Amino acid sequence: EEEVGNWGTVVHQDKERNGNERRLVKYPSLDPRASLYLHFIDPAVNEPGVIPVPFNVETCHEAAAWTFGYSKEEMHLYNPTDES
Repeated sequence: EEEVGNWGTVVHQDKERNGNERRLVKYPSLDPRASLYLHFIDPAVNEPGVIPVPFNVETCHEAAAWTFGYSKEEMHLYNPTDES
């Protein structure tokens, strides 16, 4: 696990098809359900983005799928080319 600054710990990282890196980062919180965030490059504006994701997400792919409304059971259907 890699630390992000003095605050968070990278629990998973990968690259999208376009080569942009994504990181799933856990931050210390009094409420563990509000401590996991997906860091990514927003393809619409080519700028860094951060979005909170459910605490039980395990991978960047799963986190990205969740942001598009896919459940854990449906995430295998998520196709990153759907992003826009």
